[in-house]
Amino acid sequence: SFGDGPCACMICLHPDADVQINGCGCQIHARCVPWNLIVADSGQFTSKDFKPQAPDTQLCPACKSGTVSKMQLKPLSSKYLDKATEIRKATSRKQESLRNEDAD
Repeated sequence: SFGDGPCACMICLHPDADVQINGCGCQIHARCVPWNLIVADSGQFTSKDFKPQAPDTQLCPACKSGTVSKMQLKPLSSKYLDKATEIRKATSRKQESLRNEDAD
C-alpha cells in the first residue's frame, strides 16, 4: 500500500509518484508509465488492470526486476493535482515554443 506522504518517482526522480507497481512495489508517475504496459499491439487499451501484453514488457520500468501484474493509482490531493496541471501546461508551452522555432 502507499505511504501517507508523497513519494518520488523511481523513473524521473521527481516528487509525487501516483502509481504503484504491484509485485515490486515501485512508485512512479502515471506520465512515466511506458505505453507498452497499457496499450495492446492493436492500439487499444487493455483491461482496466493495465496488464502487459508481451512477455518482454512485463518487467517494472523502474527497477527492471519486478514483474508487473497490475498497477494501482494513488489518489492525489488537490494540491498535487494543481501542481501536475501547472507542470503539464508549462511543458505544453515549451513544446509549442520549440515547434514554432523549428518552423521558422
